[in-house]
Amino acid sequence: MAQEDSAIIIGIDVCKAKLDIFEQESGRAYSMVNNAASIKTWLDGMRGRLRLAIEPTHLKGAKTPSAHYYAAIR
Repeated sequence: MAQEDSAIIIGIDVCKAKLDIFEQESGRAYSMVNNAASIKTWLDGMRGRLRLAIEPTHLKGAKTPSAHYYAAIR
C-alpha cells in the first residue's frame, strides 16, 4: 500500500522585489521581500517536506528566475 504524500504544497510567484506565496493546505497568502536573507529565514521556519511550484516573472530579456533562489536552496 502506497504511503500518502504529506508534503506541504506552496505556490510562489517570483518578482524582482518580492515573492507572492500561497500555502495550499492553510489557504494562507502573503508576500515577502525577494532577497537571500528573507528566503533563508522563511525556509528555516518551514517544517516537513515541501513541494514548491515556482512561477518566475521575468524582466525583459532575462533568461532565468531570481538568483536569490539558487543561493538559498543550494
